[in-house]
Amino acid sequence: LVFLPGASEISRCHEKLAPYCAHHGLDLFTLHGELDKSRQDAAVAPSDRPKVILSTNVAETSVTIDDVATVIDAGLARVARHDPFTGLAQLELRPISRASAEQRAGRAGRTRPGHCVRLYARADFERRSPREAPEVARSELAEALFELAAFEAGDPGTFRWFEAPPEAALERAQTLLRGLAAIDESHALTDLGRQMQPWPLHPRLAQVMARAPAEGCAELAAGVCAVLAERSLRRSDRPAPRPDDADPLFELGLLGLEGKGRRPSRGGDASFDPRVAQAVRQGRGALLDRLRKRGAELRPGKDPRRALRALLADAFFDKVAKVRGEGDRLEAQFLDGRAIPLAPACVVREDRWLVALRAQVRQSGTHRREEIGAACAVEVDHLLESRLEEIEELVDYRFDAQSQRVQAHARLMLGALEIEASRVAGDPESIAACLREGLRSLGVDKLVDREALEALRARLGFAHDAGFGLPEDFELDAALAQIVDAACTGCDRLSQVREQDPLSLLRVQIESEAGARLDDFAPASITLPGGRRLRVDYALGRPPSVASFLQDFFGSSRGPTIGGGRVPLVLHLRAPNRRDVQVTTDLAGFWERHYPTLRKQLMRRYPKHDWPEDPVTAKPPAPRPRGRRRR
Repeated sequence: LVFLPGASEISRCHEKLAPYCAHHGLDLFTLHGELDKSRQDAAVAPSDRPKVILSTNVAETSVTIDDVATVIDAGLARVARHDPFTGLAQLELRPISRASAEQRAGRAGRTRPGHCVRLYARADFERRSPREAPEVARSELAEALFELAAFEAGDPGTFRWFEAPPEAALERAQTLLRGLAAIDESHALTDLGRQMQPWPLHPRLAQVMARAPAEGCAELAAGVCAVLAERSLRRSDRPAPRPDDADPLFELGLLGLEGKGRRPSRGGDASFDPRVAQAVRQGRGALLDRLRKRGAELRPGKDPRRALRALLADAFFDKVAKVRGEGDRLEAQFLDGRAIPLAPACVVREDRWLVALRAQVRQSGTHRREEIGAACAVEVDHLLESRLEEIEELVDYRFDAQSQRVQAHARLMLGALEIEASRVAGDPESIAACLREGLRSLGVDKLVDREALEALRARLGFAHDAGFGLPEDFELDAALAQIVDAACTGCDRLSQVREQDPLSLLRVQIESEAGARLDDFAPASITLPGGRRLRVDYALGRPPSVASFLQDFFGSSRGPTIGGGRVPLVLHLRAPNRRDVQVTTDLAGFWERHYPTLRKQLMRRYPKHDWPEDPVTAKPPAPRPRGRRRR
């Protein structure tokens, strides 16, 4: 007796084992829930020859097989869990519990000595959970709560459950039923809920069947609900043969059930699971019979496909998504903002809005990947009409770093999804706030000259040491940030802030707080007696200085001072080649002690220049007008 997870694994194993069993005189049988009764009976019946039975966990507790000598256990099973997207049941491949493994081992040796071979490590066995979680703890409860409402059981939170389900699962189920308009706040069925009650389907699909006759798509709805009530007809790893607007409608076309008299498609993706196909045909037939008995109108309306897509969008209201990406890499972003890829087989590949009808988990080793296995396109106009109360209009302000301006967009939002957007004028205060944030991200270099700012910082540091009366807590960068923030008022772009010259405004504020002119303590430049204007260099860590040709200081017996006349500037006295010949703060001492010797050297090197014997009484050269420097 070999335990395998499901029918597909059994089928593949049967194909591989058949030649071996035939050669060695072994009978080979399969056993799972999708076989008819005669084939199941043949598998468990006594036999004169040795036999191998490939079985799902149906042989674990449901069927007794005598004379089993050996059990081979793969340690896996497909466990029914609810689909987190649809609420419909799906089978998930999972390791079995220790209790289940022991139950399987007990199938061997019931009537004679036997043994069990487990195809997994002992350490793996010991790490497994002691027993399976009860179904009520892992199932979606919408169907159960819908039946309780039909029985007028009241609040399911106070219902006397045999095993109480998790509160979160109860909440999710009640939210779903209210979203389907199936129950009211008192947990009683609504009028629509009573119309859904006769349908033996999940409440989502029951709502589709209850509304379909009035929308002119009853026959089509029966087929789609039959498709969605079964597992996928096609393999999810095969690329979609062509785009379409709904996977269940596409699959109905493969089966020739989309419209009366339509033959099955035999194109590139006509291969499908025959067992699922048979179940879909039977389910569709049963739903159509029920429609006829109820006297429902089966004649299709003007556009039954469009009507059915709208019904599916309402039934799967919480699975609305917006498609993004290109080519084979498409993903659906949902109302809560998360995004999940579309499976290759999903045919909805050209529409930008959809509802997810079926989700699946693809597992390769330890890697798990969620995918949208089946979907249906939905029109934006239908969302705007049917979800009007949930749609919010938000004005979004964004600073565009490329254009360096704030753009305001009015956005219609459904959850985290943008339905449409348009440019608007926006609120001036919000625009200014967004501009401030944008400018902070760009940095101060985009607004002011960095060298000029650092020069001002150095001047301010010197002035403070020289007695410039700024408050102790004054901070240059914070003051500049406040000025920039204030300048953003009424603006929507960086250029408008830059035009206000934040550095000039900063200087005004500095002098206002100090109660004195900064130039009186730390001038940006000084003018020599001969008219030459020199920039004062306030390098951090060094005393302030000026630099110019030696001749520009003729006629001066002492050098210029700053800091209220208390701090002499360091003078860089330069030769005509612009190189320093002396650095000093004592101009009078330089004239007296060093100039005579330097004069002789400079006269020989630069004979065209004037080198007077008494520089203190000599007239400095007139300032040369600034112009383009010759190359």
